Amino acid sequence: MSNSMKELRLYNPNRGDPLPTDAEVLSEMNLARYEGLIDPTDFNVLRGYLKSQNSPIDYLLHVKERSMLAPLAARLDQALKTAQPLEPIIYPLANEGVLRVSSRHLLMPDLFSAFVNPNQVPKLAESQVIYLPPFYLAHTPGLFAMKSHSVLSYKFSQEQSQATAPTKPVRQNPPRRRDHEMSH
Repeated sequence: MSNSMKELRLYNPNRGDPLPTDAEVLSEMNLARYEGLIDPTDFNVLRGYLKSQNSPIDYLLHVKERSMLAPLAARLDQALKTAQPLEPIIYPLANEGVLRVSSRHLLMPDLFSAFVNPNQVPKLAESQVIYLPPFYLAHTPGLFAMKSHSVLSYKFSQEQSQATAPTKPVRQNPPRRRDHEMSH
């Protein structure tokens, strides 16, 4: 087996496999996989996912540099698959000022200063994204240069989301039917 294949081990909780090391998670092969998941879109699409109650997206994680998308996705995906806490991944980046968060939920006080009100980002702002429910990881050039988003903006957004928060579990959308098509 080649060295690159040895670096990439998949975690299997049923076998009691050890958790992959950071070097394994960030291996060149693994990062290339996440680089392949990056898609271009405009910010209005991200805003729509965040606002839709039926969407699996609860958070937009905004990164300062596009080069952060794949490594962040790799770390978050591994943590989600292995039920590891996400705070050790997200909080240091937010504290460094290289990650910001938009959310439909109330954020922890440690993240208040990293909040981005999605309504203050231009709808047609170009973004590079990775879809990783419950996250959308996004690089939107110019977002970090925008005037700092205040806690007042955060409080307004959270009051608005709490007013529209569902009181019962969100159901999945049923598959769409194509009754309008003609049968042969």
